[in-house]
Amino acid sequence: MKSDKNKAIMAKKRNGAGRPRINIDVNILSSLAQIGCTQEEMASVVGISARTLQRNYAEIVDRNREKGKASLKLPTDKIAEISDLGNSIYNLSVNYPIVYGFSAIFIALFAGVAVSYIRRQISKRINTPKAI
Repeated sequence: MKSDKNKAIMAKKRNGAGRPRINIDVNILSSLAQIGCTQEEMASVVGISARTLQRNYAEIVDRNREKGKASLKLPTDKIAEISDLGNSIYNLSVNYPIVYGFSAIFIALFAGVAVSYIRRQISKRINTPKAI
């Protein structure tokens, strides 16, 4: 066994020994945690192991994960409106397939004409000669 004196000497000699420290951008780590990346993904991006991330940056990751969860919540009434619209379209297609077919064709034609008109207007603006 080494004595305390030997340990102190070894500690002095090891100045600069070992693996070099990696400077990690905490802002990147915070952003990755907010968008819901796994610890393995975050560790891979910043260039450390997942274990090192858990050991040294767990507080930052947990704090920012909570911020991300709050920003991802959708109001339930909006979800209900979206699903009601989807159900209405499905019921229309099942109960009245001819009406649904004609309306789908009409919507597609209208969208095609609208896109064509917009493209024509843009190309006119781009191709007009500019006064000097």
